[in-house]
Amino acid sequence: MSETDETREANLEGFEDPLFSRGKKDLRSSKKARSGANSTVVISLVILAGALSYLGYSMFQTQEQIAGLSADLTVSQDSLAEVSQELVDSQGKIGNLEEGLVQSESSLQAQDREIKRYKGLYSEMKSDQEDQSRELEAVALAKADQSMVDSLRGDTENLKETAEKISEKVNQTQSDVSQLRDMSTQNRDAIEGNQQELSSLTDRAESTNTDLAQFKNSFAKERHNFELQEKGNIRKIANVSFRLRDVNEKRQRYDLEIYTAGRKIRRKNQYLNEPIYFYVGNFEKPYEVVITRIGKKLAAGYLSIPKN
Repeated sequence: MSETDETREANLEGFEDPLFSRGKKDLRSSKKARSGANSTVVISLVILAGALSYLGYSMFQTQEQIAGLSADLTVSQDSLAEVSQELVDSQGKIGNLEEGLVQSESSLQAQDREIKRYKGLYSEMKSDQEDQSRELEAVALAKADQSMVDSLRGDTENLKETAEKISEKVNQTQSDVSQLRDMSTQNRDAIEGNQQELSSLTDRAESTNTDLAQFKNSFAKERHNFELQEKGNIRKIANVSFRLRDVNEKRQRYDLEIYTAGRKIRRKNQYLNEPIYFYVGNFEKPYEVVITRIGKKLAAGYLSIPKN
């Protein structure tokens, strides 16, 4: 090899072809771009998985709350039925006691009339006895016939026995009247006790009705129907705004943007009739959005707003 050839080889060792160098740079740039795209896809999948998990958990909690509230409603209705039955029973008892009280008072009045009649008879008998005694004394003083005196004495003894029997009858009647008065007092006390019990049952029934009304009110919601056009303008429904970004009539899916309280919520690939829950302001219960119909370049549904 000549000296000239050696010089050429030495010069070629430090030489780099510009076309070949540019190809290598483009290859490295392409690898970096593919790596960045793969990272973005992985991050998006992780975020989507987290969002689906949170949505599933929220739906599960909501279903449990609804089941619990339904059970409470059933218990409240059963309690109201029991209280109503107890109220009817108490009213029946009070009616029976009032009827017994009326009968007792009627019997008491009859006994009072009987006592007055016996007292009148007793007074008449006593007056007759006194008359007979005076006549007997007059006959004795006049030394009347002994047979007449004996007859008068016999009549006097009979009058005494009759008066004693009447007195016993009056005492028995007074005892019966006393018993009737005691029974009447007991009936009045029982009626007052049942009236207090009835008042307590009425209060319980009113309280149960109030609780039931509050429980039913917890399910009260305002419903607003709407229809959105694909890629149309933002539409405001109540205090929430919506924009339909995309709709797939064949697959019955859609993409929706929700604007509320200065923030934006986006739901992609949402199914038909699949509820979307979100919270607004100081509301303790979530708002609900459901798309119930998907057409060509449009979607229709409703917004459900809970009542505080």
